[in-house]
Amino acid sequence: MALEGESFRTATAVVPVFNGAGTLQRCLSSLRLQNATLKEVLVIEDGSRDGSAEIARSFVREDPRFVIVQHAVNQGLARTLNEGIGRATGDAILILHQDCELVREDWVERGLELLGDHPRISVCGFPEYAFDELTSTEIAFGTIRDTFFTPDVAVDRLGFSEFKCDLMPGRLARAIRFDVKFRISGEDQVLSAELSESGAAILRFRQLRYAQRFGNGSSFLHQLRKEMTYAITEAGVLLRTSFRIARLSLESRSSSRRLLNRASSSLSAIGLVSCLLLLAAGANWLILVLPLFLVAARVESTAMRWLALRRTVRLRVQSLALSLALVPLTDVVYMIGFLAGFVRYATADVM
Repeated sequence: MALEGESFRTATAVVPVFNGAGTLQRCLSSLRLQNATLKEVLVIEDGSRDGSAEIARSFVREDPRFVIVQHAVNQGLARTLNEGIGRATGDAILILHQDCELVREDWVERGLELLGDHPRISVCGFPEYAFDELTSTEIAFGTIRDTFFTPDVAVDRLGFSEFKCDLMPGRLARAIRFDVKFRISGEDQVLSAELSESGAAILRFRQLRYAQRFGNGSSFLHQLRKEMTYAITEAGVLLRTSFRIARLSLESRSSSRRLLNRASSSLSAIGLVSCLLLLAAGANWLILVLPLFLVAARVESTAMRWLALRRTVRLRVQSLALSLALVPLTDVVYMIGFLAGFVRYATADVM
């Protein structure tokens, strides 16, 4: 646990890597630009099958702060992060994902100052999305999930963090590890709940911006699989945290939007399935009004999010059409995944 008066002079960056060749160069370059407050960079290469390892080794050769740890077999994100945290020697630990890059060259230095001022917090970076590099499919799924909403305020208290670009006191990070039962998804929300229980807060600072890219998620099937994975693990997270993560999310504007979006998705899926069952049963069309309303409300909210986003960035119109067309399918996939996850984790030891 971080203590009042604890000093934070140096940081260790932990970069988990799996098939990240498309974005890793930029990620590590942004770390190399940081001054001596960034003591070391631990690249934990988790059995990639692309050129990620060679990219990491090139930085090791050029900068003594860089260290690469390679796994012969993929161990999953949670174990990879825990290994990096266990090896870190800095006063604070920066977790930076392979598809993210620090925007300012004094990011670590400024983050350490904020930790010194507020030792019982985890400092979360402020995301900026590279929309000009995103495909219409990526924008469509991001709009449906409400991924791109970030309140433009100086400081925002979050219910949970995805820990893509977060700086934590080293002592706190080592005391609360990522839950390895959630191998590739959900580990962030479980850790967020445990941070809250320990008395720490997650604060996002607008001055600490980072660029968020998506290296290999452009395909339609990849996004649907991701939606199913999210749904399964979110059910497990609710059970693992005894629904505390839902309460924490409701206390934050940003996190509550994500939570309410998932609730809206579930209602839409229920409405769509109800419509199909009622039609198959030959029900009167008047009975379909409420289920259809749930679906229509979900489609309308997705359109409004896209229009709000277009006021600030240039978007291709086909991404709107794709968003609206995909809403019913993604909602049903999410509902199926959530129910499957609830059954799976309810019968497993996740506590």
